[in-house]
Order: sequence, then C-alpha cells, then structure tokens
Amino acid sequence: MMETTNTFYSYSPITGEKLGPFKNMTRNEVNCIIKQARTSQKIWAQLSLTKRINFLIKMKKILALHAETYAEQIHRDNGKSLTEALTTEIIPILSILEYYIKKAKHILKPKKINLPFYLFGKKAFYICEPMGVIGVIGPWNYPLHLVLVPAISAIISGNAVIIKHSSQTPLTGVIIEDIIKKTGLPEGVISVIWGKGTAGQYLAEGDINKLFFTGSTEIGKKLAKICADSLIPVDLELGGSDPCIVLDSADLKRSAKGIVWGALLNSGQTCISIERVYVTEKNYPLLLTYLKEAISNITTGKEENADMGVMTTQSQIKIVTEQLEDAVKQGATIITGGKCENNIFQPTIITGCNNEMTIIREETFGPVIALVKTKNDEESLRLANDSPFGLSSSIYGKSKEALAYSKKLEAGSVVINNSILSIVVAELPYGGIKKSGIGKYHGEEGIKTFCNIKSILIDKAYFKEDFAWAPYGRDAFKKYLYFIKKTWGQGGILKYFSGLPLFFKKK
Repeated sequence: MMETTNTFYSYSPITGEKLGPFKNMTRNEVNCIIKQARTSQKIWAQLSLTKRINFLIKMKKILALHAETYAEQIHRDNGKSLTEALTTEIIPILSILEYYIKKAKHILKPKKINLPFYLFGKKAFYICEPMGVIGVIGPWNYPLHLVLVPAISAIISGNAVIIKHSSQTPLTGVIIEDIIKKTGLPEGVISVIWGKGTAGQYLAEGDINKLFFTGSTEIGKKLAKICADSLIPVDLELGGSDPCIVLDSADLKRSAKGIVWGALLNSGQTCISIERVYVTEKNYPLLLTYLKEAISNITTGKEENADMGVMTTQSQIKIVTEQLEDAVKQGATIITGGKCENNIFQPTIITGCNNEMTIIREETFGPVIALVKTKNDEESLRLANDSPFGLSSSIYGKSKEALAYSKKLEAGSVVINNSILSIVVAELPYGGIKKSGIGKYHGEEGIKTFCNIKSILIDKAYFKEDFAWAPYGRDAFKKYLYFIKKTWGQGGILKYFSGLPLFFKKK
C-alpha cells in the first residue's frame, strides 16, 4: 500500500519492517479533537482531585503490569535497547506518577500568604486553576516518556491534553491509546492526534490554551512564533550540547564509566547526554585510557541483552557522520568507533577537539565522546560555558570542589559525580536555559506550569473605608512619608504605630 496525503508509514530501525499505514490528520480533524477536548475538560475539572488521582493510580498499575509489552514496542519503534526502554521510558513515568499521586493535594491546595502588619484586617491566598486544553508535541528519542510526563502533569489540575507524538515513532501512539483505554480515562481527557509535522502545526494553531514542546531548537522557535500570534504560552524543552568537566580531583576510572554511560545512553540520542568532555592535560592521557576500557565493555546491537541499541533515523546518522568527518578535517582524531553499519553506530571517542568545531558547537545526538584538553579546571569551566546551549551538565571531582564549580556552570541542571540522573528525580525541576528552552517541569513546577495562578485578597471590612482609598485628606503626603521612613527606613517597634495617622484623614 502506497503512502498518500492521508496516510504515512515508518520503518523499524530494529527489523527494517514497514510500519503502518498511520493516519495523517487534516486540520479539520485536529480541530474536531480540540473541540472534544474542550468539552471534556470542563467535566474533568469538576471532578474532585481525589477522583482524578484515582485515575493516576490506575495508570501506574497499568504501566507496571504491561511494562514488558510496552518496552518491546518501544524497542521495535525507536531502536533503543530493551533494558533502556524500561529504564528511560517506563520507570521515569512511574516515578512521576508516584510522586504526584502522593504530593498533588499538597501542591494544589490554596496557599495562604502572610500579610504585612499595615494590611491588618485582610487575608490573602492563591489558588491553582486549570488552564484548559494543553497541546503536547513530543520527539522520537524518548517517544513515550517525553509526552506522557507533561500530559500527566497537566491533567492532575483539571486540564485536558492533546498529544502529538513523533511520526518517526508511530507505535508510541498505539501505546498511549492503549494506556488511555485500560486506565478508563473519560473520552477527551487525553487525546492522540496522528500525522507528520503538519499535524503538530495544526495543533499549535488551534484553540488550545498552552503548548508544551520537546524537540529541536529550530522547530521550537517556529512553534513559539505560532503561539505568539495568539498569545498562547509555550514551554520549550529543546536541544543541548551538554558538557562534562573532569576536575583534577576526580576519580578518573569511575569518571570514565559515568561518562561512557552518559554519552552512549540511547545511542547518544538524549538531549542531556554528555557530548563534550573537558579534562586537564594532567589527567587527559589516563582518562582516555579508562574511557577506551569502559567503552570496550559496552555491548551493542539489536539483541535483547545489548547495552546500546541502534540509532533511530538515517538523517541523524548522517548528521553524526558529517560532524565527525568535519572534526577530523580540522585536526581531531577518532580513537575508537566512528562507523555505522545496519543502524548500529559504533561508540566513538574523538580527541583533539576544540570549541570552534561543529561537533562541539552543535548538538551531535549520537554515541560520541568529544574530548577537549585544557590547561586547568578554570579553563574547563570557561570552555564548558562557551556554548549557545544550557540544558544539563556533569562534573566529576571531590564533592565540595565540584559543588563550587556547579554554581558557576550555565545550565538548567548539574549532576555531580554522575551523569543524566537528575531527570529521573521527580521532585527536581527540569528545563534548560539559553537556546535549550523556556520553562520548567517536574516537581511542583510540573503541575503549576499548566495552571492559572489566581490571587485572592479578602478585606474583612472592619472599617467603613480603607486608609488607602481616595480622597486622601490633608497632609497625606507627609503622613505617607512618615510611614515609609518609620516602616522601612528605621524599623523597630515604632513601625507598628506609624500607620495610625493615615486612618485619621482631615477633609
């Protein structure tokens, strides 16, 4: 069956089989789904938080019960190893579900505000209300994890969510629809739209209240412009070229093992994977020895027990190959790997790199460790920060020293003496700076980013009129000036009486 404008196909990077056909939705079809979601959202928001949490409890059980089946589908769809399908897709979703099941009531309860003394007779608090319909557009590298986590975060407070998963990994849509069905979520609370990039554009241009996008910086900018036209808020989780600093105080053998895992996870197709490693000339030779040793222990392939699976797309293989070739032309040396066969890109170490090379300046998104030799730790820090990206980073060294350097790194998150792991901690906010994105999710921010925060102040009306109201009366300027000086200029117990003259207005 041939692909038409109404259908599309994909190919499994594991088996090479043709997957599909899958529906390529029209603008009208996307708008109909948005309309249904808006109707469903009003009903969903009326449910008690306890009832909404009960659906999440059921979702958690469904994911755990069917983890093996879902992992096998992700492996076939995306190419990552079966083990990493569990550890990087299923477990992070279960972790966020468990956290929000326990903490959502605390996060969403009205927050009382302690008012200053001069506002006595009043009380204030704020509440979190759902925004409405949220659009979530996800990538192909973590096709389930990176759409379900924001979707879960959004529906807790009463939003409805429409997911546009990547057309490169269409089986993810099948998994999501299966989870929705088995969980018993009311129709329209989480919906899936199918199609290529145009379907995502239709979603961004539709009647939604917010867009959450994970993907490339280039596409993120385009979607931000679309949302700006309608003044729709947008969260952007974009690319990175994450650095690792190996301090002089680091345990080099352990550092090498952590770097290899952080660089090769999902064949390096991870926005927060280690891409560039800065190490002083003192430690450079020994670290390189340990890196080669660590890489030699990594098994690659399509087999069930492989440590590293295959790359997902031919276009990404081409980008990685071209970056390596460009670096070699500029004087870098490939020490190990550098070749791709049958979608299996050999784990690669390339030395002699510098910050002017494309492989350092841009996101590589492949199983490549690019080494940069520095004079000292301070130069490592300076070069690590010399990047348009600021997603995540790693530092290996004595904890106290590494912590001091972490505070100077320009990144949304820093992992000390490990790699990547901060993203699996449900309580920690996640997001980048610079060209790596806008906004945070996970933790309390993960729920609140999909809420309208409404501030409420109540005057108990003890007085017939408020001292702040006009007409201000004679000598108002002098009284307010006295109040300012006593309250914020001098302080002390007299500040509690400084506002009294304001209550006695002379006509």
